[in-house]
Parts: sequence; C-alpha cells; structure tokens
Amino acid sequence: MAKDIAFTVPQNSESRPEKQVTTWIKGGLGNQLFQYATGRAVAMQANAQLLLDTSEFSGYIRGFDLPQFGIDLPQFDSKKLATRMQQSWNRWLARIPRPWIPRVHQDVFFKESSFAFQPIPLEGWQELYLKGYWQSYRYFDSISAQLKEELSPLRFLTDELEECHSELLKPNSVSVHIRRGDYVSNPHAAETHGILTKPWYDRAVQMVQDLHPDCSFHVFSDDTKVAHSIAEGWPRTRVHPVRQTLQDFLLISSCQHKIIANSTFSWWGAWLSQREGRVIAPRNWFARQKQMTTYVDDLFPIGWILV
Repeated sequence: MAKDIAFTVPQNSESRPEKQVTTWIKGGLGNQLFQYATGRAVAMQANAQLLLDTSEFSGYIRGFDLPQFGIDLPQFDSKKLATRMQQSWNRWLARIPRPWIPRVHQDVFFKESSFAFQPIPLEGWQELYLKGYWQSYRYFDSISAQLKEELSPLRFLTDELEECHSELLKPNSVSVHIRRGDYVSNPHAAETHGILTKPWYDRAVQMVQDLHPDCSFHVFSDDTKVAHSIAEGWPRTRVHPVRQTLQDFLLISSCQHKIIANSTFSWWGAWLSQREGRVIAPRNWFARQKQMTTYVDDLFPIGWILV
C-alpha cells in the first residue's frame, strides 16, 4: 500500500470555526466524478464544507461537467496557493517526523502518491486540500447509497431517448463500451492506457452469453466504424449511434449487465447503475508497461468480474 503524503503549513491562532475541504478537479467526466465523490465523502465524515477547485479548466480541452449533475458548490481557485505550498514546503517539511508538526489551526495539502487507495486524514486540520484522481471506490464507499441517488443518470433521460431507454430496461440487456478517442489520437494516452482489442471483447461477450443465453448486447462507442468491426459475429447486437456523452452515460447505466472499457467513463456508468447485474472489467486497466508497475486492485468493487 502507498504511504500517506501530507504537507502541512502551520497557521496562526486566529479562529476559523468552519472546516473546509477543497478538492482539485481535472480531467473528463469519470475523473471529475472520482474527485468529487472522494471530496464529498471526506467532507461528510469530517463535518466540513466542500469546495471545488476548478482553476485547471481555464484553457483546458475538457469541460467542467459536474454542474450537469446538479452539483452547485462554491468554487475556489486555489491553484496558486497549492503551487506555492508545494514549492515552499515540500522539501523540508516532508523530512519532519509527523508527530513534530503542529496540529492546531493548520492547512493540509494532501496529494495522491500512487494509484492505490491511501487513507485520507479526517482530523488534524482546519482546511484540507485534496489533489489527485482518487480512482478507487474505497474513498467513498461509506456514502455509496447517497451518491448513487444524488448522481443518478436518470436526470439525462429525454423524450428522444425514452423508447431506447425502455428497450434497455428489459432483462439481460448488456451494455458494451468501446473507448477510442484520445486513446488512439493522443500518443501519451495510447501509451498509458492501451486499447482493448476484439479478442478481449469476444471473451467478455462469450462469458455473459454463457451465464445469460438470452442476453442482448448494446454497443456504445465514440467510433461506430470500429465498434461494428469489434461486434462482428455477436448475437442480438445493436451498435448505437454516437450521441451526446451524458446520453450514452444514461444508456450504459440502464442496462442490466455491463462490459466496460478501461475507462473511468464506463466505470461510473456501471457503478451508478441501480440495476443488479454483472460487471465485466479489464484486468489490464493500463498498457502493459504501466500495468506492471501499478497496483489496480482498489479500483474494482467487490463482485466485478475481471477478464
């Protein structure tokens, strides 16, 4: 397991009655949901106010998607503060044994040190800044029922999707997410994440078929040409047209079973689903070189099938 890394800045004795948690937000929809859910869980457990640091979205290729889930929280531009704290304190403060760090009215900058779950302190701070991607259900498992209700994808259901949505609510519907996009076009993303191939999807589809012979497959992808190629030979299969991102998010979560890509987008589509069913996920979440040095077990909830 990874060790905690907390950079603490002693403060003066001026009273600050309300505790605050600020969580750094960056990335696509899936990353934003992980960051928000972790911050919300910490804030609830510590009885603190939650703020969102959205300063990274200035000039960023991605959009800030959380408001579409009805999330309306104070936004705080702490980018400059966090940078200053890192530059000024990281080197020498990291060497001080933690019992020697003052524990009264302090700000804590808590940075994710690895992909594995690491406990986040709930005490010993007045203001906590979280910087990381926090890609593990363990960070917010304590409030999972509340999150699933608050973040329900049903908010994205429209009259246009009603017929398709009703079809997906039938027993043994299976969503299959095929992620392409920047995993293909961006060399860094391709090197980090890798692409799931047809043999992997064929194996996952066959596994669901063996368990549920009457199942039907619904394929969602940002590249329908590739999706048709990968889905060739599958029974009772529909490759859906490219829709708006949040429409696909709703439809993926509406199926009873899910075959997800190595993508936080489809991870959340599966996790937020209110239907009981099987989730099949890729054991190799990253490309081979990164996978060999990354502990990914904390990413997958108990009961998900890894292939």
